[in-house]
Amino acid sequence: GGYDVVVHHFEDNGDGPATATVKIWLDGALVYDDVQVLQEDEVWRVGQVDWSAAPSFAADGTLGPVGPRQSCF
Repeated sequence: GGYDVVVHHFEDNGDGPATATVKIWLDGALVYDDVQVLQEDEVWRVGQVDWSAAPSFAADGTLGPVGPRQSCF
């Protein structure tokens, strides 16, 4: 099936933005490598890994607010 890859900078405790690095490896090969600076309560929707057939990754890359409060991703 498919799995969303999401980074959520939940709270900065006064420390300011955080830098997130995501590397995605499928079958031993690096298929995605990116860095984003996130503000407090910002979400980076990195993309989706799909394991249903041959492993694949589809990048999204959008940044935005969390929206209505949810449990952790």
